[in-house]
Amino acid sequence: MWTVMRILALFGFLMTRKRKRDDSPSGGKKSARTQLTDARASLQPVRQRDGSGSNSGNNTNTPDRKTPQQMRDDAQAIAEGFRTGKNDQQANMNYNGKTVVTIQDADGSKYYTVSSNNTSPEARRIAAELGYTRISGSQYIAKVKNGDPADQWHAEHIAINAKDAGKMTPPIDISPHRRPCDSYGNTNNQGCGDRAANDPDVNLVGW
Repeated sequence: MWTVMRILALFGFLMTRKRKRDDSPSGGKKSARTQLTDARASLQPVRQRDGSGSNSGNNTNTPDRKTPQQMRDDAQAIAEGFRTGKNDQQANMNYNGKTVVTIQDADGSKYYTVSSNNTSPEARRIAAELGYTRISGSQYIAKVKNGDPADQWHAEHIAINAKDAGKMTPPIDISPHRRPCDSYGNTNNQGCGDRAANDPDVNLVGW
């Protein structure tokens, strides 16, 4: 009788140990299946936060917008590019004979124009580094005669004409690196400031 009881007790002890091993595989470590399930679960909140899940309906990757002061500073930096490679006298003449306008449309896309469609390698390099795309073309200007009311070769006119042609999404912000021609005694007054002020899709900023 005593022998039978010892055998039954030993059998029960062995069964208990087996159940513990089954409940804690690999010495208490999670199985590969469990680790994979946990990893998938941990990724789900990330998809919801960053909008990359298949059910996400909102695109939060909107373009960075520049402030009016940044746009004016950028226009000034591009204009300075026209001094490069010239002696002092030529550099000043080259700089003073041009106006640069930076543009930011409703989508956040950024462009720039230069009076008379002028350009230079250094101006293009600076503009590209600042994130601006050049807009130019004879279809955006009207050169009649210096001082003629129909003249539209200033950078502001080129920008607004490009907007009217569907080149960008209105409304647009424009910032010239110098004051508009009709705000002081410019002999080449083309009414740029007045045109911007009377166009509901144009905001003259930075001044």
